[in-house]
Amino acid sequence: MNPLRKLLHKVVYKFYRVKQRVPFLRFGTDKAVLELAQAVSVQNGLKDSKFTQQGYEVFENFLDPETCDSLHNAFDGYLYDSLPAEESGAYVVERKYQPLDNYDKQVYQLMNIHQLDGMSEICDSIRPKLEGLLQERIGKPVYCNSFTLQRDFPDDQTKRPYHNDGYFVAFKAFVYLTDVPERKNGPYTVVPGSHKHFFRKLYCIFNNAKRGNKRHDDLFQAYDDKNAVTFCGKKGTMILSTQTLAHKGWQGHTEGARDVMVVYIHLTPTTEWTLGKNLAMHKPLSLAHA
Repeated sequence: MNPLRKLLHKVVYKFYRVKQRVPFLRFGTDKAVLELAQAVSVQNGLKDSKFTQQGYEVFENFLDPETCDSLHNAFDGYLYDSLPAEESGAYVVERKYQPLDNYDKQVYQLMNIHQLDGMSEICDSIRPKLEGLLQERIGKPVYCNSFTLQRDFPDDQTKRPYHNDGYFVAFKAFVYLTDVPERKNGPYTVVPGSHKHFFRKLYCIFNNAKRGNKRHDDLFQAYDDKNAVTFCGKKGTMILSTQTLAHKGWQGHTEGARDVMVVYIHLTPTTEWTLGKNLAMHKPLSLAHA
């Protein structure tokens, strides 16, 4: 057993001993600690590359402007005019109704667009290219499990601060469908190299539990904007990212709705994607936001 793995085993063992005696650590923290320890082990087994070192890579002109506009316009139709048919497996998530906190009250996401006529062809053309790019960088097969469209309306009050998407190893591709020229337009933001931090995140797990925060992957107690990178760019720009980076949408988003294609990528395939389905909209938005 290598020294790092031995140390992780010791930390997890001691955590379980303490957990039995400290009541506030008993509610879901065990899963978070195990995910964190496993993530370190998995990440150590990935190919050494610029991507795995910094946790992200940027690709300009990944999509052409016409394709971006086509996806943007299709999103408008589903958001304002007619929701996807239930049998398609696609649905629109309205984040304002998620029960855990008051984050992201102006975010809407059209899930599983790869199952919709008119967009499935675009997704099918992107999938092999995207999987190939990431596999080349990490040295392991990957799978694009869901293609989605996300719209963030201007919001400088409820944007979720720095966080992980859980502590397990997963990846996302963010492709801007609208121009994001400045921070006021809400660019994707990360702390480079933070996917390799173990003890800082372990502290966040304990601190979140102590504060009664059910979001074990909130990281705002340990990260700020001092060492952050914000990704401004033209539509068609893609940011390929490991989601164990400390990341967020820029919180000073004051101008212009930001549209982005978000692709969920994992080391194992899944046959059904139902993330956020409990928050699915039952009728289109009024035209108040148009």
